[in-house]
Amino acid sequence: PDEELAHRVGDLEASARRMEAVASQAKAQSAAALSRIALFEGKLRGDLTFQEELREKFEVLQTTLEQAKVLSRQQIDAAQHRVFFEAIKRESNWRPSATLKDLSSEAVMERVALFAGMADMAQLQLAFGRSGLRSSTRRSRVRTTLLWACARVEEDPSQPANVAMLDSAIKQALSAELELPLIEKSWSVLRRGRAFA
Repeated sequence: PDEELAHRVGDLEASARRMEAVASQAKAQSAAALSRIALFEGKLRGDLTFQEELREKFEVLQTTLEQAKVLSRQQIDAAQHRVFFEAIKRESNWRPSATLKDLSSEAVMERVALFAGMADMAQLQLAFGRSGLRSSTRRSRVRTTLLWACARVEEDPSQPANVAMLDSAIKQALSAELELPLIEKSWSVLRRGRAFA
């Protein structure tokens, strides 16, 4: 029994030493992990500081370009959007699947006209053939002209030609009996344009 007891005590002591070694190893690994986390937190704080500095520099550059009337805020935002969109397309391998036929609805053509401009829109409608002619009813053409003229005044209200074009487009919209809310919004844009000019 004494021998058996001594053997058990020896086993318990060996187990205790192994557990101490494991605890010591775990403590060392924890310290190393905490050190890596601290380094990561420092790097993250540095990255955030760098990002904040970049954001401030971007805002100063944007304001300077805008005040010098080199680029408007909308032009800068549009360029930035295009860059982000191109990056997303590259990362995702996205390819547009829309065809010219998908654009042949009147509602879609009106939205396209806001970005394409009237000269390009006329070419686009010709490219559609019959569907382009069907989509270019008088009301559709007048609505497209009105929306495009509103966009030009909102983009640069200091240009008298933009304000005059919107004024003419509103008169055409009234004669074509376009929707009253659209005409009212256009009047609001025209008033802001006249106030600016």
